[in-house]
Amino acid sequence: MSVFLKETNTTLNEVIVTGYSSQAKKDITGSVTVVNVKELVANPGSNVQSLLQGKAAGVTVGTSGVPGAGANVRMHGYSTFGNNEPLYVVDGARVGSITELNPNDIESIQVLKDASAASIYGSAAAGGVIIITTKKGRGRTRVTYDSYFGWQTFNKRLDLLNTKEYGDYLFLLAKNSGNLTANGEFRHGQYAGPTGVSTTPIVPAFIFAGGAALGGLNGGIPAGHASVDPAKYKLNLFDVNGPGTYLIVPASQEGTDWLGAILQKAPMQNHQVTASGGTDNANYLFGLDYFDQKGIVYTTQYQRYAVRTNTSFTI
Repeated sequence: MSVFLKETNTTLNEVIVTGYSSQAKKDITGSVTVVNVKELVANPGSNVQSLLQGKAAGVTVGTSGVPGAGANVRMHGYSTFGNNEPLYVVDGARVGSITELNPNDIESIQVLKDASAASIYGSAAAGGVIIITTKKGRGRTRVTYDSYFGWQTFNKRLDLLNTKEYGDYLFLLAKNSGNLTANGEFRHGQYAGPTGVSTTPIVPAFIFAGGAALGGLNGGIPAGHASVDPAKYKLNLFDVNGPGTYLIVPASQEGTDWLGAILQKAPMQNHQVTASGGTDNANYLFGLDYFDQKGIVYTTQYQRYAVRTNTSFTI
């Protein structure tokens, strides 16, 4: 007896791959979701996991937002015991993570959420199964180039206090705590004026190291005060042997926008070149991808260089 296996091509719009078999979509009773890949890659992103957010019902995705960081994918919620991550199957092989997988290389994604659909994988499928099929070459030889470029910004800033407003807050705090003098003046300290007391906060023009002050006065000394002699002070923070009696630096009268100091307008870009083709006996696909994403927080960045080859031959 001679047995021959004949290859049959089917489209994922007609069948659903479950485990090692395929079934007609109308015949499936389990919970299976087919992700629209065109909608998935329409939003730029560094990894497939984060792009799944909002694309499959019942799938929750949480991410830190750091460029290149993986995401937590949950189908059955969070539990105390065991691993809650789903099982990832790429081209029939189980993989531990799909963080480094290029989203542009994906042909289809199917999400198996319940026990009946994922039973073929056993206990490893306790958190659900995500089946990914990558692109393959078809027809005549084609060379394609895909790219995009964009910017990420942090638009909703917090309305923080400036230096003067913070001084008013501290003065009101001292007043409500009963720490003012009998005349309602602020006691000697960092917000007192040249007389040592003040009825309003004064933003100092200079900052002294180690509590040093001129003329026996505590607190800030306004700009132009007669006691200020720049020749007596070190203005270079990095000069430990230079002239000067005290270390003094100018104070920030307007304050510092700390959010603006750490945030930036961050560019993101992706470039991919793919060569593919195929005949009845063989098909091939070769792709090169470069992805670069700078974070909106300084010093955060993610770069990825990806090479993928997908070939099959029939002898």
